[in-house]
Amino acid sequence: KTQKECCAKGCAAETHKDCCSKECASKSQKDCCAKGCAAETQKDCCAKGCAKGCSAESHKDCCAKGCASETHKDCSAKGCASKTHKDCCAKECALEHNAVIEAIMARRSVRKYLDKPVEHSKLETVVRCGINAPSGMNSQPWVVRVVEDSKLISQVTEVYKKKNPEMVSRDENFKNMFRNAPNLICVCTPAKGGGELDAGLLGENMMLAAQSLGLGTCCLGGPVRFLKSEPEAKFFIDRLDIPEDYQLNYIIAIGYPDEQPDAKPRDASKVKFIGE
Repeated sequence: KTQKECCAKGCAAETHKDCCSKECASKSQKDCCAKGCAAETQKDCCAKGCAKGCSAESHKDCCAKGCASETHKDCSAKGCASKTHKDCCAKECALEHNAVIEAIMARRSVRKYLDKPVEHSKLETVVRCGINAPSGMNSQPWVVRVVEDSKLISQVTEVYKKKNPEMVSRDENFKNMFRNAPNLICVCTPAKGGGELDAGLLGENMMLAAQSLGLGTCCLGGPVRFLKSEPEAKFFIDRLDIPEDYQLNYIIAIGYPDEQPDAKPRDASKVKFIGE
C-alpha cells in the first residue's frame, strides 16, 4: 500500500529504495519499476517478483511486461536484447497467462482436506472432463463411480481401523482411510486387463480439472488393495455397482485442500530432444 502511494507520487530514487524494500504487491512493484528507479533500487525492487541476477536494464524491460520469474531467469540468462525479451517473454510466460499450463504446474497431491464436501455440480464437471480424455479407438475402457455418501466412507473406514490399528494410531489427523477426503472418484478398468493407459489419461484430466476449480486431489492405490483383499470391506465394492467384467483400478481422493504442498524436484535429465 505504501509502495503504491509512494510510486504514484513519483518519489525520488532513495524513497523508492526504502519503499520497494518492503514486500509490497507485485502490481505495486510493477508501477514502481516502471518509473525508472536507480539500478540499485530497481534490483532490490524487481528481485521481489523477477529472477535474481538480471541486469537492471533487463529487469526494467522484463518486469514492465509482468512475465513469470522462471521465464525472466531463462530469458535474461541468455542476454537477450530488449526486443528479444519482448518476443521471448511473450511466448514463454505461459505459466502466468495460460490457464491449462497454470493448472498443470500448480497441481500437487493433497493429503489434508477441509471437512467440507464438494458440490455435486463441481464433481459432475470434473468427471465430464475425465470422460473426454482420449482412448485407443475411442474404446473408453473405464467405469467411473463418484462417492458422495459420507456414511459409506465412514463405515468402510471403521473396518480399516479395526484391521490396521497401528497405521491409524501413527496419523494424529486420521479421519478416514482415503486421506480424509470427503469425496472419492473410483476408476475401474476391464477385469481381463487392458485399458490402464486410457484410464490414466482419464484420471489426469479429472485431477487437472479439479485443480482449476480450487479442489485438491490425490491418486490412491493402497486403499484399493485393502478393499479388494479384505472380505469385511466387500460391501463397499458391492455398493459401487461395478459391472462384472470390470475391476476397481484406482481411487482419486478429492476435496477442498487444507494444505499447500511444495513441488517435489523433477528430473529434467530424463528428457532428451532428438534433432537433426
